[in-house]
Amino acid sequence: MARNILLYKNFIGAELNVSQENLSDGSVEGAADILLLTAPEDFGERELFAVDQFLMKGGTVIASTSHFKTSYANRSLTMVPNDSGLDDWFAHNGINIERQLVMDPQNSAFPAPVTRNIGGFQIQEMRMLDYPYFPDIRGSALNSSNLITSELPQLTMAWASPIIIDNEMNKNRVVTKLFQSSEKSWVSDSLDILPRITGQGVSPFVPQGLQESHLLGVIIEGRFESYFAGRSPPKAEAETPDEDSTDSTTDAPLELDNVVDHSPDIARIILFSSNEFLNDQTLQMLGSAEQTSYVNSVQMLANAIDWSLEDQGLLSIRSRGHFNRTLPPLANSTQVLWEYLNYALSGLVIIGIALRVRAKRKSTNDLYQGLFDRKEEVA
Repeated sequence: MARNILLYKNFIGAELNVSQENLSDGSVEGAADILLLTAPEDFGERELFAVDQFLMKGGTVIASTSHFKTSYANRSLTMVPNDSGLDDWFAHNGINIERQLVMDPQNSAFPAPVTRNIGGFQIQEMRMLDYPYFPDIRGSALNSSNLITSELPQLTMAWASPIIIDNEMNKNRVVTKLFQSSEKSWVSDSLDILPRITGQGVSPFVPQGLQESHLLGVIIEGRFESYFAGRSPPKAEAETPDEDSTDSTTDAPLELDNVVDHSPDIARIILFSSNEFLNDQTLQMLGSAEQTSYVNSVQMLANAIDWSLEDQGLLSIRSRGHFNRTLPPLANSTQVLWEYLNYALSGLVIIGIALRVRAKRKSTNDLYQGLFDRKEEVA
């Protein structure tokens, strides 16, 4: 994993053994069942070799990556380019992530501070703004046939990019589209991602260009050909001895195993085209709208891991999505009705318990009084 994100590590680590893997040695720990890459950056040949050969040995590679990442500095939010080093490897396997950001009119809100002038006083308040960079994916846009997404009520993919699948290269593999943006979404090349606020406090994002659905999450299963087939394993750069060091011995670079040219049919790539949707700060922003923790993104990742590791029949029974069902929205009058009904039922239960206790106490007193009266008659 390339980024230490506390929430999902704690969430997944509660049931699974999660370890931080250093791929610079060109290999993945033999006991690993899944290789999870979250927001990878600057992968070199040896890191790429480790990922490639893990897949060639029948492993599952889950990647959350795109060409962009956010930067939080001085209370400002900016978008900057990100080079994962995986582009050529993805293209070799028939996958391309576009260098654009998806914008969707069906979106989750963005919490932004807005300053208001009231009676000469500057008051800052938090306002939830329309923000197309947070596509709100639900309903038919979530794959209802796959257990990774079938039980999710909703998913927000923050700052995601379109995924393009090469159908010819993947014609002998199973391609499963997990989720996509709405049919009215569009793409943008701009890195200016700050919310825009008019004098009326409205965010004026206007659709531009072609509006269509864009793929944001996918599974590809089958036989893959190695990116390094017909080549020698990459060699590590020898370290230059320190001139001030008195130790004349240096560790020799680790020699890598021979290249496995192709994978078995059980190999999988699961790709989510965003660097940020698992980021703690992103999850906090999404949760601030409901004043609760937003865990749907982490839950979807956990479902993907469960789906890759466990019996799918068992997963259908205990899918994590069952524990995160959102209630349908209620009108204010209906909410008031249910609220007062709960108060009334609670009061009736308390009165019933009090009457039962009183009746039991009276019955006990009557029993003792009867025994006392009979004792006096005998005397």
